[in-house]
Amino acid sequence: MATGETRYGNQLLSVPAQRRDGTRLSLEFSIVLLRQPGGDLLGIGAFMRDVTARWQREKALQARLAALEARASQAGLSGEGGPG
Repeated sequence: MATGETRYGNQLLSVPAQRRDGTRLSLEFSIVLLRQPGGDLLGIGAFMRDVTARWQREKALQARLAALEARASQAGLSGEGGPG
């Protein structure tokens, strides 16, 4: 931070989190540097978003895909190539 730049730039970051009641959630956030008109660093801000529902849907899709690939493998279907 001494340079006034974050090492993540404009990259969106993802982290697991936990509410006070113990429930788990997934967060995405970005960090921005707040500057005065002259360019001096004034402070830091963070924008956070709860993406738990999206993360759960993605995990369910991954599990479904893995199950379907396992069934295809057991049935002798490779998914590569094709007729002809």
